[in-house]
Amino acid sequence: MNTEFFNHWEKQIFGSLEELYEASNLEYTEIDILNKYKHLCEYWLLRAKTQFTQSFNDKPNFIQNLARVLINLQSKRVTGPKDHLVKEMFSGKAVHREISSNKGNRIKINSNKVFNTYFELEILSFFLENGFYIELSSSKTKGKKIPEFTVIKDNIRINVEAKNLDEDKIMDHIFGDSFMKGIDYRPTEEDLAKGYKKIKEMLVSNYENAIRKFYFIPKSEYFILFMSTDLEISYLGSDANEYLNTLPLSWSDRDFKNFIGLILPVIDQTYVIQNRRCDLDMHKYIPNIINFNRYSPSIIES
Repeated sequence: MNTEFFNHWEKQIFGSLEELYEASNLEYTEIDILNKYKHLCEYWLLRAKTQFTQSFNDKPNFIQNLARVLINLQSKRVTGPKDHLVKEMFSGKAVHREISSNKGNRIKINSNKVFNTYFELEILSFFLENGFYIELSSSKTKGKKIPEFTVIKDNIRINVEAKNLDEDKIMDHIFGDSFMKGIDYRPTEEDLAKGYKKIKEMLVSNYENAIRKFYFIPKSEYFILFMSTDLEISYLGSDANEYLNTLPLSWSDRDFKNFIGLILPVIDQTYVIQNRRCDLDMHKYIPNIINFNRYSPSIIES
C-alpha cells in the first residue's frame, strides 16, 4: 500500500475557502451557508477533490449541491437537531478513518460519511419540494433502531431510511482494485464472478440493516427505503439484479403492509420497486418519486 499517496490526501488542496468558493462558482446564499458551518466543514472543504468544484453536463458541481442541501436543511419545515447532523457529517473521526497498511503503519483515508449524509439531505430536499414536513431523529435510543428522519403530510407519517453504497468498492469488484493489483490488472471471468457476488453481498447487507429499522416504527406509520449505488442497476451484475427482483416476494406478509418500497436512484434515473401490498398508494401520494435524480437538488423556499 502506498503510504506516501495516502498521506498526500491529507494535504490541503485549496489555499482558502474563498479560493474554493470561486472555483465552485458559488452564489452568495451558498457561500453564506458554508460560512455558517465553517467551524465544522472548513477542514473537509479545503481538502475537497478538485473535481468536486467542476460541473458536468451543465449540472451543478458537488460543492454547489452540498451548499444547497444545507440551505434546505434550514427550512422552517424541518425540525430537529440540524446542527448536530452537520457536526456528525464533518466530524474528524467521520471525515477520515484510519486503516492499517501491510507494513503496520496507520494511514488515514477519506470516509464516506460526508457523502452518506449528503444522500440523506438530497432525499430530505426531495420531500421538502413535494410539500412534506420533516422531523429529524432527536436521538438513537440504545437497543432501538431509528430511521434517518420522518416526513409528514396530510397526517400521514413516513419513516425514511437511506443507504448509500460505497461506489469505489463496487467499481473495484467489477474492474479490480488498481491500487492493490496495479493499473494494468484485468479481471478474469473468475474474478468478475467473485466481484459480482460481493456486490450482491453489499446489497443484501445494506438492505437487511435498513429493514431492521422497519420493525421499530409505530404500526400507524409507513416506511420507505432509499438505496444508492451511483451506477445503473444493470451494471451490478445478474446476482444483484436477481436479488432485487425477488425482494417483493419477501414483502407478501401482512407485516409489510406499511412498507412502501425500495427506491434506487442513480444520476439520471430512479428505479422504483413498489410493495404492491402496501395500503398507501406511493405514486398517488408521492407522484414525483420517479423523478428523484441524484446530484440535482434545488433550493426550496422555507
